Amino acid sequence: MMGFAVEDIMLSRRDFGLGGATALALTSASSAASAPPAARGAATDPLDGVELYRHVLDYCGFGEHRSGSVVDDRTSQWIFDRMRAAGFATKFDTERFRFFDLKACSVTVGSETVRAYPEWFPTATGPVPVTAPLALLPAGASYDTLKGKVWLTFSENGTPDKGGIEPATRRAVGAAGKAGAVAAIVVVRSLSGALVGRNAVDIVQSQTPWCSIPFVGVGGRDEAMLVAAAKQGAPAAVLLYGDDVPDRIGRNVVGRIGSGRDLIVVTTPHSGMFRCGGERAAGVALFLGMVDWLGRRKPNARYLFCSTYGHEIKGRGVTLFERTTLPPKEQVKCWLHFGSGSGVWRFERGDGGLKRSSVHGGTGNFLASERFLPIIQRSFANIPDIQPTPRKTGDLAPFLERGYVGFGPSGSNIFTHTEADGPEQTAPELLGPLAHDFAAALELIETM
Repeated sequence: MMGFAVEDIMLSRRDFGLGGATALALTSASSAASAPPAARGAATDPLDGVELYRHVLDYCGFGEHRSGSVVDDRTSQWIFDRMRAAGFATKFDTERFRFFDLKACSVTVGSETVRAYPEWFPTATGPVPVTAPLALLPAGASYDTLKGKVWLTFSENGTPDKGGIEPATRRAVGAAGKAGAVAAIVVVRSLSGALVGRNAVDIVQSQTPWCSIPFVGVGGRDEAMLVAAAKQGAPAAVLLYGDDVPDRIGRNVVGRIGSGRDLIVVTTPHSGMFRCGGERAAGVALFLGMVDWLGRRKPNARYLFCSTYGHEIKGRGVTLFERTTLPPKEQVKCWLHFGSGSGVWRFERGDGGLKRSSVHGGTGNFLASERFLPIIQRSFANIPDIQPTPRKTGDLAPFLERGYVGFGPSGSNIFTHTEADGPEQTAPELLGPLAHDFAAALELIETM
């Protein structure tokens, strides 16, 4: 693994009270860290929870997974190597896109500096921050009062937000920039209080600076300090620095294995903000578990696997997959998608702070086409919390609406899209049962 300390996870274990199997996984992963990832697990069950959790640690150990970054390249190469080692015919599907290589993003008030995150696509400050008095905008006040100031605003209606910037906030910041504000800061409230990164909401926004002034988000934990500073008109320095790369390569990893008439598609995204321990790593681990499992048997179907980049920039990798690789719906017997939150702990906030809930399935929303409901009921009988929902969310939803058939988890927990989303958001005792049940479902589908 790269750049990742097991001691950091142990601290998180104490904070969140994770079980003994997680400790075992940490010890095992630490001792195995020097082994080539593609070679691990050759003599073990690839669907074992500890083995899957090693993938989580590897994935998080690369760093923060913004599409097009060095970390994203290393991650896609790692997935490519593992698929090829398992016997898949493997390739990259690529496209060019505009990439902002974020170097630094922060807000400084007095002696206190807090980490911030850009609203995408960024309008950068350059290496020197923009500094001006921090100001609130009272109800009914004109945007003209923000001239020469840094505006402090808040996510719409004060509700937790982890998707994309709200249209009302976008319009307001645009108006503040036209009125002469020099920068804007939005407090993005979340149940955890951690710093949130938000997706680009459309393809234009993902590729073009849409705001005339630097605009960054901060976590709810910093709200009180910033509000107090704004009430005093204290100077705030906003730094949003990076390299604008007009011609970057984005990569999907595509692999095929098996023979036969029927085609089964398996997908997962591999990019996102921060380390994405629960949002992405758990799904990638299940995906790789299926890769190794299929590599050891002769499946009674053809399998098409794809991990996609670009999830946080309006799903560019899914669009690339659809354009270059996805077969017509008539040819796809089943589509299994490991979406966000594929095997994560659930948390709720009570009077005593964050507590892990009693939910054990760890999948949030579970989408399923009607024809697969009996198979899901049979295969996942040991995880009663898994109940297919009619709510259509995530990358698979629009394809189900177009007539593809399939199933898979798509949800989140309160740490999704935050810098607190590390490997402690999942655990071997969640991943192992899920992986074995997904494998059982695929075996049944092969015989349909």
